[in-house]
Amino acid sequence: MVISVSTLTKRAQEQRLYVADFENFPEIAAGDTVASITSIAAAPAGLTLGTQAFTASTATVVISGGTAFVDYLVTFVVRTTAGSTLELVGRLSVEN
Repeated sequence: MVISVSTLTKRAQEQRLYVADFENFPEIAAGDTVASITSIAAAPAGLTLGTQAFTASTATVVISGGTAFVDYLVTFVVRTTAGSTLELVGRLSVEN
């Protein structure tokens, strides 16, 4: 199951924290928790993905860089304590 999140907007020179919230996934809603981050990736190339962290229902990454007027898709993949793999895709819009 893939759930999309709303768009985060940043300027190219900013460094921002992007939070992916998995609480609406049936597994998490039923009590399972995020155990690890499998991957966080962005497309197209151009963003710098920094420090990653997670809580019971979220995954976070610090994002910097990017090209003005380009929209990026940021894909978060996590593993739960029960062994499920969950994917969440968000959009990051870089302004001038």
